[in-house]
Amino acid sequence: MGFLAYAAKRAVSALFSFFIITIIAFVLVRVVPGDPALLMVGSAVDPQEWFKEYQAMRKLLGLDRPIYEQYLIWLRDIVTGNFGTFYRFNAPVGPLILERLPATLEIVIPTVILALLIGIILSTPKFFPRIAWADKVASAFSFVGMSISYFIWGIFFIIIFGVTLKILPISGRIDMGIALPHITGFVIIDSLLTGKLEAIGSFFKHLIMPVAALTLYEITLIHRINRSSMLSVMQEDYILMDRAKGLPQRHLVFVRGLRNALIPTLTLLGVQFTVLLSGTVIIEKMFAWPGIGKLLVSAVTYRDLPLIQGIIATYCIIVIVTNFIIDALYGKINPRIRYI
Repeated sequence: MGFLAYAAKRAVSALFSFFIITIIAFVLVRVVPGDPALLMVGSAVDPQEWFKEYQAMRKLLGLDRPIYEQYLIWLRDIVTGNFGTFYRFNAPVGPLILERLPATLEIVIPTVILALLIGIILSTPKFFPRIAWADKVASAFSFVGMSISYFIWGIFFIIIFGVTLKILPISGRIDMGIALPHITGFVIIDSLLTGKLEAIGSFFKHLIMPVAALTLYEITLIHRINRSSMLSVMQEDYILMDRAKGLPQRHLVFVRGLRNALIPTLTLLGVQFTVLLSGTVIIEKMFAWPGIGKLLVSAVTYRDLPLIQGIIATYCIIVIVTNFIIDALYGKINPRIRYI
């Protein structure tokens, strides 16, 4: 089967998966205790007047309709790109998510790239006798890193670099004095488009601690899985044959070995990319980063069902697209892989 046929098959499977996940998300959100109408109405002195306001609010939010009808309306809103209506401000959910998503991607993408590069570098000293000692150091670092969660790293960085040394900002995305127009949502791109280059330096200063907190944990995962995969690959017959031919160790490790060892590493990378999207909730809250994770916390606090459902649907779409990209990269790394 060619790649195009495989892509078409995966697209059908992805649509079916997305449909099932929307049903699960819709039902689970409504099973959780709490009534959004109660939060919107608040309290009143007259019970009868309060009950009338409460009923009117449920009708306004569409909560008085049968649950299957609510789901079909939400499914229609997904197709149109609105993802429902934001309860508190009576605005479409889709544009609000698209406004916040770039901020989250600005944390996740650098984290994934740095973790992949550093994790791969740390997994190779084992195969070079002159620097074999570095493998023990990397393994020790990996053990420590696996024992410390990313939000612990975040607290540590805030205390040391933000509060004690005062060399890095502890909250926000850019300095408050910089007014940057929202065009694409990405600070670097918007800075270049508008000529406000001072925003780039401010952005990188704010980005260091959140990315470092996530990267230190992700490096350990990449290092462990890639090192294990490399140990297995370097014992393969074709590697032994290349070594017998006199090929240099550098070529064996970085060209012959690493290319095949990257398959399980890429699989882990795809999983961790989607995990990071939801894992940034704590980091975004900790550093007051205006991303989709912070938006999710606000939505749960106010029981804003369309916003919660919209964020879950967005995560689902990103997971499906990420998995497809990872599958496509398999064939580029190893041409022997066939799509079935």
